[in-house]
Amino acid sequence: MEYVPAILITIGIIVVIIAAMLWGWRAQQRRHANTPIPPPVPAGTELGQAALAVEGQYVSTAFAHDLLTRVNAHSLGNKSLAVLEVYPGGLCYRRAGEDDLFIPASAITEVGYGSGQSGKFVEKDGLIMVTWTLGKHEGAEQTHLVTTGFRVRYAEEKKPLRQALEELMASTPKEKNA
Repeated sequence: MEYVPAILITIGIIVVIIAAMLWGWRAQQRRHANTPIPPPVPAGTELGQAALAVEGQYVSTAFAHDLLTRVNAHSLGNKSLAVLEVYPGGLCYRRAGEDDLFIPASAITEVGYGSGQSGKFVEKDGLIMVTWTLGKHEGAEQTHLVTTGFRVRYAEEKKPLRQALEELMASTPKEKNA
């Protein structure tokens, strides 16, 4: 009986901490409510044959100006195992347990390496970072510049993946005022 007050105080503190975390998460979701919905994944026949498919981990999508702030809308900030497929028209992250994410080639603005992003920090140049314009598709009212991080499962696939992404970006005409 002498431990009951200490146990009740500990349980109370834990409940307050969990409530504060949920409140913060919901507040961030409200702030990101105006984030455009990513474009739908084209049908398989429209994509054609994947030039490259690489297993790894989808780290998250963060705002390009602040890689520590995940995009908490449309499951873009959720980490998951994934296969990154490179097609002539864009990239497709086939995410386990989440909706697939398609990035049109015309929306890609930069490809590079990084060592960290919200939710994952690794060795120097351990992540493939794709910066792109979210909302640059039909029906979107506004755009956001975001960066999606991906960690390849096998290190030897990192350079071929970056090369394929750079070739995709170079072969795609960019629209003016993008």
